[in-house]
Amino acid sequence: MRAVRKGKAMKKLLVCIAGALLALSIAGCGSGTQASSSSSSQGSSAAGSSESTAIANPWKDAATAQEAGEGAGLEGFSTMDKVNVAGDTMSVKSYTYTDGIAQALYEQDDKQLTVRKGKGMNTTELAGDYNTYASTWTQNVKGLNVTCMGAEEGKAQHVEWTLDDDVYAILCSAPDGKDFSLDEGDIQSLVMGIQ
Repeated sequence: MRAVRKGKAMKKLLVCIAGALLALSIAGCGSGTQASSSSSSQGSSAAGSSESTAIANPWKDAATAQEAGEGAGLEGFSTMDKVNVAGDTMSVKSYTYTDGIAQALYEQDDKQLTVRKGKGMNTTELAGDYNTYASTWTQNVKGLNVTCMGAEEGKAQHVEWTLDDDVYAILCSAPDGKDFSLDEGDIQSLVMGIQ
């Protein structure tokens, strides 16, 4: 009897050990598969992200406004080297262009003023500014109807106008909480100084 009991106990022990080994091998295969699929999904994700980051920057650098205008395919582009706006003197940081658009970027501390000229598009496309402003008004500058937008009338963060087939836009940007806007005099001098 003892031998039978001992045999049954041994059989149970072997079944338990075999079961444990089977469970470990399944778990090992499962985690191996998971690690493998995880690394392959990381690989495809990395490949996907490198594809999305592989989109070339369409903007090219230019040494002057004229060069930016020529690179953009415009008949001309000229701006001032320095502008006096909102109580600050801002200097040109860079000139850039892409197909149909020339741009001058002015900076002073953490404020930026972007001036763009384009052809064959509407002013919203040119500006690339899809914000909604609380106030929109028109200012007449030497016979040009200049559309101004901002938090309140008389303080523009976005200015745009057209002249013949050319479109123009000026955008102000500053860190949150900083007021950077153009008044009537700023708008007039900027519009007069951009061609």
